[in-house]
Amino acid sequence: MNTRPVREQLRSLVVVLCLLMVVTSGATLAGLRAEHGIIDELANVLGPARDQNRFLLENATDAQSAVRGYLATHDPTFLEAYTGAEQRGRTAERELRTLLANTGISADNRRDYARQQVEQDTAFAAWWRFIDGAVAMTRQGRHVDLAISRALFDKASANNTRLGTGMTQLRLALRADTTDVLDIVICFVAFISAFTVVTTIFLARRISRSLTVPITELQHVVRLQRDGDTVVRADEAHGAVEVRDLAGVFNVLTDRNNELVRAQADALRLQEVALDVETALRRASGVDETVQMLCSTLGPALNARRVLVDTLYHSGKIIRSGQWHSPDLDDLPEISDELSVHLSRSLDHLWHTSGRLLLGDLTACDDSDQQWISLFRRETGAESLLMVPVGLGARVIGTIKVLYDEPRDWSSTEATTVQQIAAFLARAITQAESEAQQADYVVRLEQLDTQKTDFLSTVSHELRTPLTSIIGYVELLMDGAGGDVNADQERMLVVIERNTIRLRGLIEDLLVLNRIESGGLSLVTTAVSFPELIVQTVEELRPISDRTDVQVTVDIADDGATVVGDPAYLQRILVNVVSNAIKFTSTEGSVRISCAIDPDTDHVTVTCQDTGIGIPEGDMEHLFNRFFRASNATAHAIPGTGLGLAIVRTITELHHGQLALESIEGVGTTVTLRFPSAGGTAGRPRACPVGGADH
Repeated sequence: MNTRPVREQLRSLVVVLCLLMVVTSGATLAGLRAEHGIIDELANVLGPARDQNRFLLENATDAQSAVRGYLATHDPTFLEAYTGAEQRGRTAERELRTLLANTGISADNRRDYARQQVEQDTAFAAWWRFIDGAVAMTRQGRHVDLAISRALFDKASANNTRLGTGMTQLRLALRADTTDVLDIVICFVAFISAFTVVTTIFLARRISRSLTVPITELQHVVRLQRDGDTVVRADEAHGAVEVRDLAGVFNVLTDRNNELVRAQADALRLQEVALDVETALRRASGVDETVQMLCSTLGPALNARRVLVDTLYHSGKIIRSGQWHSPDLDDLPEISDELSVHLSRSLDHLWHTSGRLLLGDLTACDDSDQQWISLFRRETGAESLLMVPVGLGARVIGTIKVLYDEPRDWSSTEATTVQQIAAFLARAITQAESEAQQADYVVRLEQLDTQKTDFLSTVSHELRTPLTSIIGYVELLMDGAGGDVNADQERMLVVIERNTIRLRGLIEDLLVLNRIESGGLSLVTTAVSFPELIVQTVEELRPISDRTDVQVTVDIADDGATVVGDPAYLQRILVNVVSNAIKFTSTEGSVRISCAIDPDTDHVTVTCQDTGIGIPEGDMEHLFNRFFRASNATAHAIPGTGLGLAIVRTITELHHGQLALESIEGVGTTVTLRFPSAGGTAGRPRACPVGGADH
């Protein structure tokens, strides 16, 4: 097996191939250069020269024909053709002379061509002179012997043909040379190529044998590693140098991969610890229990000697909140005020920068930190420290310190785990503070609600007493007890009476709501006839309907429609529903109240249908909210408090009834009340206290 480095073997192969390529390229270039010279002579010299020679003869022939025509007819047009042919012919002579003087032609050929061209130029020059003289003699009216012109032209033409034949023979010879050169080049290149292939195969097989066996073994080791065998190692003693180096690098990577696997397992273990801490923090009942549980969990997980959790108060003083230590150590006392000042300053800077401090060897720290580190070592006995501030937002609320009594390196995973646990602790402390504040807020709100309820009850009672007196005196004045009342005074008293009645209704509504919220509302239930309640309610509200000219009709389908309930509160329901129907119905409108027993459900159903202004669709979902009034009611300036329907729904639900409302704006509203029927049996009066309900 060849043990030379692969680089040297490949270099030898490359050198041999380069030499063969140089030889092949040199032979090819020499052949191509010779071929190029021949082709250049053929394409750039002989071809154009033959064309110019032929072109010269063609123009001389045209000139001969033009002169003969002129001599025969004396037509000047023939002279123009003669002049043009003469100029083109002389130009062709110059071009031909230039081409045949090209250095691409061999010296012998150039001499032959020069001699032949001189003979041709002499013959054509004699002919051109004779032609020019013949033209002049014809113009003078003298006779010209055309036989002389023909003889001179034939001589020039013969010279032209001889020169063209020579150039043709030379072209054929050059083409034969080109074929010979090309055959030689092809044979040589084929030989060199075959030799190159054989040499390449030989060297490649040698290199392959020096690489294949060790690489195959290395491939086997890689497969074993892939299948989980992390102990197997590659052979570093055999094979080419590069293969042995590759095996060494592979073994190093294997070791590092094993280290990463161990680090990953450790990180996973610490992550599980962090999750366990988070779960325990959520279950802890208080901050003290939370801190102590954190210390006892974090210490063994990090293989530490001590874990300290301190709380940083707003004053900057650090108080020991919890600690854990190995069984062979004792608890540490509170830190000194001097160290507390240094740590507070360091914690604030640490929270706004890196968020953690890793000191593997406290004795090797910078001089700038030596003061507080010396104090820390003296008070805790630690030689290495991992410290993470506990904070939320811009506020630092504490710190977690993990200590060891010997120098050690803290891994990034350990620091990250402590940071994560610090975030859990900050959230737990903040949540505990928030829960304490919420509990305090609830107590205050309950006290405030009680005060509000007492205030409303007191104010309502205090308002109702003088209001009753006002209503009584207004009735006396209207009855003439204080003397005669004129028309203007009577109108004023009517206004006073109407507004006092309105105010009394508002006070009654507030009292009812106050009783419901405070749990002081009690129902004295008995068998109540709804037809009688409806008739009483309509008669009570008759003055209002007469004043607004609204027609109120009653339709009683069953006189025995009886329910069990409080008659006063049931009548309040009817008063609120019917008065609303009358109030929101325009002049000459109608309100229809019906009462019947549903035979399917045995419920008493009371329906109040009006032709009033209706309720906008967008207001329907808020209609039973307290103090809410429909937008069109406000737009029409119709008085009201927004409490009526809320009270109706609350009292209806307290009687185990149901309330439904349908309305179309501009068409009218239908309110339907459904109560369980008493079945015609009068119930005994009984008191039924009802707890507050917020509807």
